[in-house]
Amino acid sequence: MESEYQSVLFDRIVTQACAQAEAMLCGRELAEEHVRHAISDLELSPLLDKQIMATALRLADELCLAGGLRDKLLARFRSAPPGVAVTAQRRSIESEVRDKGLPMILAGDYVDILEKRIEADGHNRSQMLWAYAELYGELWCDPRISARTPTRRIMLAMSTVLRGRSAHLAAGLSRVDATMAK
Repeated sequence: MESEYQSVLFDRIVTQACAQAEAMLCGRELAEEHVRHAISDLELSPLLDKQIMATALRLADELCLAGGLRDKLLARFRSAPPGVAVTAQRRSIESEVRDKGLPMILAGDYVDILEKRIEADGHNRSQMLWAYAELYGELWCDPRISARTPTRRIMLAMSTVLRGRSAHLAAGLSRVDATMAK
């Protein structure tokens, strides 16, 4: 995680996702089948909060936990994934991208959803979009999440769309700043 925005953003996503996962696990007695179904549904979404929540639920199941997920999940993501697994994941997705391309329109729709959640203006908004782009750029091929190939293709495309929107916003803000300086 490079930028401060990216690190803070990832920590916030993990914290919220783990709180939601813990509430799901502790709120009522859930059948194992119900939790598995919830995980499968969450893994279909390319939105990071859904992917991280699915990962938290998998971790809870793996470690027989109902609480304390945040620290365990952050520890898992602080150590780099095995390079071989990342390479295998990349090749699988890149093969499908060659065959089917990137779903840019669908990615744009998901970025629209994501942008509505961002509570920042101006340069902060541009930096936040870039931080999201960097996270998506890292996680689309990360074997620690269990997204399927079509979802990972959307995540890869979202990284591109987010970078474009961030750059477009930053360029517009630079023009405004230059105009105001005259």
